[in-house]
Amino acid sequence: MQIRGIHIRGKNALKDISLEFMDDESRILKQCLIQGSNGSGKTFIFESIARGWSSSILERSSNECGLLAEMVRVDYEVPGEIASVHIRSGRLERSSILAKHADVAVVESGGHVRHGITFYDLKRLRLVEQTLDGGSSLPTGVQSVLPILHDLHVRDVSDSVVMIDDWDCGLDSSSRAEFYKYLVRHTHSKNNQLLLSSCAEPPGYIPARNIKRLKDGCSVISDALALIGKVHG
Repeated sequence: MQIRGIHIRGKNALKDISLEFMDDESRILKQCLIQGSNGSGKTFIFESIARGWSSSILERSSNECGLLAEMVRVDYEVPGEIASVHIRSGRLERSSILAKHADVAVVESGGHVRHGITFYDLKRLRLVEQTLDGGSSLPTGVQSVLPILHDLHVRDVSDSVVMIDDWDCGLDSSSRAEFYKYLVRHTHSKNNQLLLSSCAEPPGYIPARNIKRLKDGCSVISDALALIGKVHG
């Protein structure tokens, strides 16, 4: 499975976003970096893609979706078919095509994910603290990459999409380059598509054709001060 694109009609602070994960010859990009400032919508994009897939394959999942947008459309490609999932005003329309192709079995020893999605947000840092003795004493960079490397080695993730929000969290420039090369090599060896996001300016070793830039964002300091004012008004 691969992601062809995502289209969002925004609401309130969320702006309209339209991304195609394709090259100039309409071929799906095998790896792609979404770059944007704080509040530009990077995490929202990944959460929408992950939720559209997971809600389609889980029989008992609710189709009520907390994503705040007028409309979201995610275009997935599975063998021989294209499946689009819509989220309209917080209500998700499931795809039987995604459910038909997904093959997921997660067990303590590892399991497998085929024609699916593995999504890593910043909760992965907390996961290491909670599950590994002494995890909280590890450098942030180690906590950031550990859950991802674990799954690449222990789980059989193939023909799927690997998404990492803030992929470079806690990494210096040398570690960032090493981790990127490692991710590309190990995800592509099993025919996975790799989607990354970052606030930082993309490093030179990521080809320009693989970078999608988001506009706008938020004023972090002003927004934080406004919240403090509301609390202590």
